[in-house]
Amino acid sequence: MNNKSKIVDHFKRSVNLTNVEAIQFSDAFKAAKIKKRQFIVEPNFVVKQLILQ
Repeated sequence: MNNKSKIVDHFKRSVNLTNVEAIQFSDAFKAAKIKKRQFIVEPNFVVKQLILQ
């Protein structure tokens, strides 16, 4: 299971998506590594670590 499938699975709990919609939704996200204590509110920055409950 990759990061994109994790976020799609999390989103599918609330919304019904077709496979095509799930692919389009997951393509909007891009993984990036962050350093310890790095601010994540920066232009063109996406968090890699997903904390889904």
